[in-house]
Amino acid sequence: MATMEVNIIPDILRADVLEAAYLADVIKDIENSLPWLLDVAFREDGCRVRAGYAAENFTVPRHMALNLLKQGTRVKRGIKTRRKVAGWDENYLLELLRGDFHA
Repeated sequence: MATMEVNIIPDILRADVLEAAYLADVIKDIENSLPWLLDVAFREDGCRVRAGYAAENFTVPRHMALNLLKQGTRVKRGIKTRRKVAGWDENYLLELLRGDFHA
């Protein structure tokens, strides 16, 4: 009976570890999804642009900026922080706009 209990416990722990790893992957996928990134980095959900095609027109530059920020490698932080650094540091902003990602 004691050996049966010893064999059951590792199986339960293994299942918990696999479930935790799966949940971590799901959370990572959600955090890296485009709508989530746009909302966090650009506060898109709080944007009050509603009339006509204005919302769609604002979306295009946001997507372009997000793509540039993702490609920038000098600042090793999140997209929101990279955006702030680009606003503070003109050299970093020019680096992103030129596509000079290996500096």
